[in-house]
Amino acid sequence: MVQLNFFRREKAQIESFGLVIIVILLVFIFVFFLYLRINSGNNSNTDQLLGIKANNLRNTILKTSLCRDTTIKDEIISCSTDGQGDCGSCDELKNNIKTIIGSSLEPNIDYNFIPYEIKKGDCREKITSTPQPITNDITVGIDLCFKSRIT
Repeated sequence: MVQLNFFRREKAQIESFGLVIIVILLVFIFVFFLYLRINSGNNSNTDQLLGIKANNLRNTILKTSLCRDTTIKDEIISCSTDGQGDCGSCDELKNNIKTIIGSSLEPNIDYNFIPYEIKKGDCREKITSTPQPITNDITVGIDLCFKSRIT
């Protein structure tokens, strides 16, 4: 009889130990799920923020005045039709656009400005602004991406 109680007690301890292991596994699964859920939400918010930033930057660039009442939008049109801008050369226009973009973005963001190939870095996983046609032949947009993104 003593031997039978010993085996029952040992069996109960093993069952309790198994229950503890199952609870620990469930906690780990829950924590892992929570980690994945939180991180996937941050990426979509970051992408939305980058998209808004791209659209705002495109609008700001196009509305910026270079000289007198001539905006960058007007200069892009002049450079595409005449090959010469009203406020200087087309190369100066590209330098002005590059300066505006460089001073507006954080150092960890790469970009590509369209219609000119004004770019910093190589955007593979990019967020593109909504293309804005300024004439029938010219569409302006900007691609933004984080340097740290791995594709």
